[in-house]
Amino acid sequence: MDGDSAADAVSLVRLRPDGRCGAVLVVRTQDRTLTHAFPTTSGAPGVPLLNGLASLAPVRPLQIVLTTWLGASTEFARVFAVRAGRIAELAAPTSDGTFPYEGSVTHFNAIDCVHGRPGMIVASGWFERGSSGPSYGFERHFYRVGAHRFELVRSRSGKTRIALPETKVFREFREPQPFPSCMRVRAAS
Repeated sequence: MDGDSAADAVSLVRLRPDGRCGAVLVVRTQDRTLTHAFPTTSGAPGVPLLNGLASLAPVRPLQIVLTTWLGASTEFARVFAVRAGRIAELAAPTSDGTFPYEGSVTHFNAIDCVHGRPGMIVASGWFERGSSGPSYGFERHFYRVGAHRFELVRSRSGKTRIALPETKVFREFREPQPFPSCMRVRAAS
């Protein structure tokens, strides 16, 4: 996690829900313990949730992936890294700073590393368009994993009659989400 090649431990400690702090992300390195507090989230028990450790940029240590809030059917992830002796978020250029994943009958979201393109991720959405027949749309946003943030490289959108994304073409929709191909350690449920 901190890049010194020694084994580190990552955990998420839940605190009493009636306090100002709902959970603390803890990274124990060889010579120190780092923490990052998350406020209590009303109406969303069990959030934040530690998803695991992902290899988003091959020349850097693993990144920490957390689900920081839940919608009715969609979950929203944030990415953190140990940098300069502290836990720092890699800022996502989305309106709320998260990447959506999963979904329901009318939409699906996914996020993964781009196959064959180290240091690149793709965040995609698949959705029903209107109610006059089977028409679906998709959006794909490709990001470069920077030292401090995700940088948008390009976006692509289109329409289709296919009701569900084909995982052979849109590999990012494979399970388990998020980051099915580059998650190196999945947290125990």
